[in-house]
Amino acid sequence: MDFNPWEGVIFHCSCLLSLVPPLSKGTVPMDPVHDNWERFCRYHVGDWHGIWTRYSCAGGALESFRCIRSFHVNPDASVLTYQNHYDYADGRRETKTFGPYTPATTRCLFIDQSFSWGSPSAVETPFFFETGFRWANQRMSCVVQHHVSGLWQPLVVIMEHLGRFADRPPPTPVPALAHRGDGTRQTMTTDRRVSAPVTIPWQGLEDLDEHYLTCRLPEGVAVSVPRRLEPSTPFRGIVEWVVDATLQRGIRTYDATGFAHFSLDIHRCSAQCARTP
Repeated sequence: MDFNPWEGVIFHCSCLLSLVPPLSKGTVPMDPVHDNWERFCRYHVGDWHGIWTRYSCAGGALESFRCIRSFHVNPDASVLTYQNHYDYADGRRETKTFGPYTPATTRCLFIDQSFSWGSPSAVETPFFFETGFRWANQRMSCVVQHHVSGLWQPLVVIMEHLGRFADRPPPTPVPALAHRGDGTRQTMTTDRRVSAPVTIPWQGLEDLDEHYLTCRLPEGVAVSVPRRLEPSTPFRGIVEWVVDATLQRGIRTYDATGFAHFSLDIHRCSAQCARTP
C-alpha cells in the first residue's frame, strides 16, 4: 500500500510535556498553531505498533499487515520526523521516512486526543480523509478514500498500541449506547482555534444523515459518508470509535467551498454498552 495516511499527521511521552509548554491562558488560545502542535506532542509522539486492515464497506476484511509508526521530535520539540516500518503478510518489509514537520507545516487538526486531516475539497481527486482517536495506550484511525470513478474505496482501519504489539481482541460489532444521555462537542476551524465544549443531545449514527452510507466495522469502528460526492455540495464525513464504554465521534464538515471545520463529540454510557444486533 503506497498511500501514506500519515503525511501531515503526527503521535505520549511524558518528557514532552515540559518541552512544549501550552501557549494558552485560561480558555483563550494565545497561539492556536502552537497549541495544536502541543496537543500533537502530548498525545502522539512515540512508537506505535499497529495492525492495518482494509475492509469493504460491507464490513468484510480484505487484507491486513503490521506496521510500526515511529514519531520522533528534536530536543526542543520544534521539529518532527517519522518512519513507517511495514511488515507485509507476504514477508516483504520496508521502511519509509517522512518529514521534517514543524508547527506551521503540520496539516493535521488535533482536538484533545483526536486528530483529523484530509483533502481540502471534494473537487480534489482522489478525495480522502483520515480521522482517529487515542485512548490510554491504544489508538485507532480510519482512512476513507473516494476514487475518481465515483466509488468509495475499501476503508483502512489502523489499530495501534504504544510501545508494543497488543494481543488483538476478537472482532466485535460496534456497541450501541445502553443509556443515551447528552454528550459534549468541541469544534476546530481551519485557523486551529478550538471552541469551548458545549452540551449536545445523543443521536445515533444512522439518525444523523439517513441517506448516507453507514459502515459498521469490527473493533468498535463505524463510518458515515455520502453515497456519492458532488462538488460544491455540503457534506460530512464521520468516523466513530467505541472503547471502554465511551464513544468518540469525529466529524469533518465541508461546505460548498471546501473543508470548514472538524468536531469531536464524546458520549459516555451511564452503565454498560450493549452490542448492536
